[in-house]
Order: sequence, then structure tokens, then C-alpha cells
Amino acid sequence: MANPVVTITSPTSNPAYQTAEAGIELGGTVTDADGDITGVSWTNQTTSDSGFCFFNSESGIWGGAVIPLAMGENIIEIVAVDALSNEGSDTITVTRIDVKRPAPLAIAIAAANQRRRRRR
Repeated sequence: MANPVVTITSPTSNPAYQTAEAGIELGGTVTDADGDITGVSWTNQTTSDSGFCFFNSESGIWGGAVIPLAMGENIIEIVAVDALSNEGSDTITVTRIDVKRPAPLAIAIAAANQRRRRRR
């Protein structure tokens, strides 16, 4: 009785990833020697959010779920379950970074400078 083997391959196969986005779509593969995969799910252990991924049993490819991210580190676990109730998982740490937007004053100064250039 072997557990399913889950592999995260997208957007990276590395154990850590950084993004400024509010959500991330992961993807990957599942193989299982003992039985058919009955489901693939995700859990953001940081926020306790969870859901299901789309899974193609012919290709073994899973993905399609956009996982919401909190600011900072998000530990996301992908779990596959087979027909014999065996589980396999893979985990990635996704760090959502804060990309500072220009302050309103900086935008106003840039707009004023642009108007001055047009007048010349």
C-alpha cells in the first residue's frame, strides 16, 4: 500500500515562492501505484482556508484553484487521496510581499511636473 506522490511544479518546484498577488494558482502532478486518485485538495495553513483542485485522472495533472494569500508567509499544503484512503502531500511556502504604491503626494507632484513640461 503506497501513498500517492504529490508534486507541486507551478509556478515553481522550489519549496518557497514570493509574489505581490493576493492569490496564487498552483499546479502539479499526482501519481499513485495502488489505486485511483479520488480527490486533490489544498489548505493554506496560515489562514485555514481550504478547497479542491481540478484533477485530470488520465494525465495525473492537478491545478486550477486560486488560493487566497495573507500578507507574509503562507504555508500551503496540497493533499491527494486515493481509492484506498491513502494520502500523499506536498507543501510550499508562498510569501506575499507588500509592493508599495506611490503616495498620493508623489503622484500629484509627478502630474504637476508633466503639466509644466507640456506648457513649454
